[in-house]
Amino acid sequence: MTYLDLIQIYNLQSDRDLNDIEAIFADIDIDERIDKTILAGTILDECGAMNCIYTTSPTFKFMSDNFFARNKESISRIMDTLEIKYSPLESINFGWTEKTDIKQDLDTTEDITEDRTKTNTGTTTTNTTGTTTTTETGSTTTDETGSVDTANTGTQNTTGSLTEENTISAMNDSNYQPDSHKTSSSTNNRTDDLLEHTEKDLETVKNENLTKEQEDSLTEEQVDDRSEQINANNNRVKNEGLVWNETDTHNEKGSKGFAYQDLINKELKIRNFSIYSWIAKKYAKEMFLLVY
Repeated sequence: MTYLDLIQIYNLQSDRDLNDIEAIFADIDIDERIDKTILAGTILDECGAMNCIYTTSPTFKFMSDNFFARNKESISRIMDTLEIKYSPLESINFGWTEKTDIKQDLDTTEDITEDRTKTNTGTTTTNTTGTTTTTETGSTTTDETGSVDTANTGTQNTTGSLTEENTISAMNDSNYQPDSHKTSSSTNNRTDDLLEHTEKDLETVKNENLTKEQEDSLTEEQVDDRSEQINANNNRVKNEGLVWNETDTHNEKGSKGFAYQDLINKELKIRNFSIYSWIAKKYAKEMFLLVY
């Protein structure tokens, strides 16, 4: 029984128009992007005169629905690829993004302690006339205490872009055509947060005791006794925060490694592909006896 005969029998048993070629495909599960009218016409054109493997209309109808259920995903995947938008003369077209995030916190503490004692003791004798006695005694204490905060905050933004285009020409031809095109962009954001805290505690103690005696014996004796005590304590705390965000975006496209003629031939081959013819040939192979 030929496919055309089986369609008429199915329509007769289903109380439909004898020439309704779409009726047998009414229940198939298929991608909605497929036009069932075009599909039914393509299958009839491919298989109309072929003999069916399943000669009863209910069995043929069941196996036909099963065929489309099994191949639904494959048909949808092919439809997805046919809808991709691209330039036929570009064999390379891809892009990528690189992101770098850096965060650095630095805390530094410096403790400086200084204890220093200076002592100067000496005796000087000088012959002179007369008697003079002079005594000088005193002490001096100096305290220096305080703190200093220094803040330094700044943000640095840097952007840049790069465009690179290569051209190619045929042999003995002075005209050049674009071969590949590459673009890149870069964005850098840097934030510095520096806080410096210094505490100072300085104490200086000076003790002086100077005695000078001069007598008639023409003898002069000078005693010099000095001491200096320094206690210093400096504390410095430094907080530094660094945030760095960098984003690099790249895009490269062109016909690298292929002549335009090769790309045109590949495009023509794709454009000659028909999803309806592909389904019809696969349907014929599984549902009919391939004997003419």
